[in-house]
Amino acid sequence: MKEKFLKFIKDCYGVDKLNNIILYFAIGFSIVNIFKKSFIISVISILLIFIFLFRAFSKNKRKRSMEQVKFFTLISPVYEKLLKFASKDRKNYIYFKCKNCKKELRVPRGKGKIKVICPYCKHEEIKKS
Repeated sequence: MKEKFLKFIKDCYGVDKLNNIILYFAIGFSIVNIFKKSFIISVISILLIFIFLFRAFSKNKRKRSMEQVKFFTLISPVYEKLLKFASKDRKNYIYFKCKNCKKELRVPRGKGKIKVICPYCKHEEIKKS
């Protein structure tokens, strides 16, 4: 019995980043379902768990890896914007866009009202920092 199980598991795709995301969403929907008690939310969480298990125990490794590549190319613009937003020094600077040329500018925090001149288009505006 143990050998059969190990032989079955040996050829399975396993868990990847997309599977982790699916599992996190399934757990999140399950937690929401505890408080909200909705049939639709419970069906979604069960469906996500089945998708997770299907992908984890799938023998078609090429197709599962292509699914992951397609998913990450689909969400990469959103993901890059989130990383860009989170990685900036938001504690020390305020970021905004120039009204004239739409370039991103920054001013130091805690300086009161200051006159900002865009280095690209030389547009002047007064910003509160």
